[in-house]
Amino acid sequence: MEDFGREAIVQVHKRGVFTLLNALREKHGIEKGETFRIVDLDGGFILTPMVAELAREIERARIEAGLAARCAQDTAAILAGARSG
Repeated sequence: MEDFGREAIVQVHKRGVFTLLNALREKHGIEKGETFRIVDLDGGFILTPMVAELAREIERARIEAGLAARCAQDTAAILAGARSG
C-alpha cells in the first residue's frame, strides 16, 4: 500500500468528481458505491462514510463542545472526542 502521509492532493474532474487514492480506500475498506457525508467548514470540508452511529457521535461532540468546526484543528478535536467517547 502506498504511504501518502496524513494528506493528499486530489483534482476535481467533470461534474465535480474526484478520486480517492487507492491507499486511502484500502486503508479504510472503502468500496465502490459507498455513500459519504460532506460537511462544509467554510474554507474546508470533512468527508466521512455514512456510518450513522459515527456521524451522530461527531455531531453530538461538536455541539457539546460548542464548536463551529471552522478549521482543521476543530475537526481533529471533534474526531478525537468521537473516537474516545
